[in-house]
Amino acid sequence: MRYVLLFLFIFLGTLVFGQSPPLPVEGSIVFERKENSAYFKKKWGTSNTGDQAPDFKSLFFELKFTGTKSVYMPVDSVIKQNGTGGLPGADNIVYTDIENNTTTCMRNVLGTYFLLEKPVAPIKWKLTGETRMIAGFECRRANAIILDSIYVVAFYTDNIVSNLGPETFAGLPGMILGVALPHQHVSWFAQTVNLRNVDETSIRPPVKGNKMTSSGFLTTVKSSLGPLDPYLNEYLYMYLL
Repeated sequence: MRYVLLFLFIFLGTLVFGQSPPLPVEGSIVFERKENSAYFKKKWGTSNTGDQAPDFKSLFFELKFTGTKSVYMPVDSVIKQNGTGGLPGADNIVYTDIENNTTTCMRNVLGTYFLLEKPVAPIKWKLTGETRMIAGFECRRANAIILDSIYVVAFYTDNIVSNLGPETFAGLPGMILGVALPHQHVSWFAQTVNLRNVDETSIRPPVKGNKMTSSGFLTTVKSSLGPLDPYLNEYLYMYLL
């Protein structure tokens, strides 16, 4: 009888202590959006980018997420400090609701704000075997084509139970912690990950701006910026993500 009790004690202890803790489903992530300005200085000439412009420009955004919802918005203090508020997409706000297949984006064009409501982007990801560490998490690589021709490399971790990510990137079997558009010379990578309880009331869609369809917004961007900037097509994608 004594051996039976000892066996039961060891067996039950193994069940209790052998269980893995539940994977996190909510928290906040700070992303750095980095643009290779040196490439554009060389391509366009310094008259368009400025001789004193740094080789890389960075913006920082925070992604708050809980369950199947997230909101992605700029870190205001960093924009003011670095003077990068004029970059395309510098004050993008993106709300995503995976369960209801809804994305609400706030975009700024020459000081006028627009609201775009659309389905979650149906990105066709192709998983690969490559891995890398990002912000302390092992991430897996996936590739895709968006907006008909833009090549995307993304890295996600299956240690965070969410298929969300920065901007409108989503749809992978884990949180996206890194995205790169190699031919556009821009990337988004997580710098800090804070897995904590998040106030769900802080995750809500933006309301500032004129409501517009994606096609109507594209026409507005081209008509507003096209006459002013001959290089618009080089970064038009930043308004369409």
